[in-house]
Amino acid sequence: MDHCWDGFYTCQKRESRFPTLVWTEVDYNIEFTGTPPSKQEFRLFGRRQSPGFVVTIKYNAAGAYQLYDANKNVIMPTDWDSSDRTWAAPEGKYCGEWRYEGVINRLQFFIENIEKDNCVIYIYPRDAVMLGIRMEFTMNEFFAEGGVVSFTDRMAGVLGIHRADVKVVSVYEGSTIVEFQVLQRDEEVDGEELIDLKNVDKVYRDYIQENDTFMGSRILEASIEGVPLLTQYQQDQTSDFDWNDFKDGVFD
Repeated sequence: MDHCWDGFYTCQKRESRFPTLVWTEVDYNIEFTGTPPSKQEFRLFGRRQSPGFVVTIKYNAAGAYQLYDANKNVIMPTDWDSSDRTWAAPEGKYCGEWRYEGVINRLQFFIENIEKDNCVIYIYPRDAVMLGIRMEFTMNEFFAEGGVVSFTDRMAGVLGIHRADVKVVSVYEGSTIVEFQVLQRDEEVDGEELIDLKNVDKVYRDYIQENDTFMGSRILEASIEGVPLLTQYQQDQTSDFDWNDFKDGVFD
């Protein structure tokens, strides 16, 4: 039976499958030449005693993802590595051990033989709003103030959501820039309703407009989905600026 029609032509819906032979003693990189599939499933078949390996998927754009096991249970990402100042790399501790690194848009996960505890990995996209903030203090000062853990707790309080809904994607210098996401829940948690991401957007905008510090440091810049927000610091910098001295992009 045909599933759909496109003018004169008929078509059928099917699930794309890409079986591949691999050598299990090395890690692998996956790069898409076209649009990456929104949902993916990975299974590894082979000898039961064969070792697993790490798979790296390089995405061409920022996004939010969640990994699930064979029973569609959430697999939590690795912990934050304070020494490397990013999420800890998968080391093969368990099936589906994973991390997603922002800026470079790289997802890594460990997979092993399906015969070992029914290792099946699902990768699904998540609804999220991408936020960013640049604070005046140095990276060392940021981590001295509690780093990612403290940032997550305080930002969740500002936005009025659970800390588990805030996901730090990357932290890098200049002075200290934190890119983070507010992830939509998969289902209601402890009787709470799903997050209103539009309201998160509004609350964050209001906070940036009404406050000049966060974690005790001055807010220099902020953004939503890559679009800059006007901070109080930037307003102060231009408050005494005489635009009459600025013509056609140059000073008189």
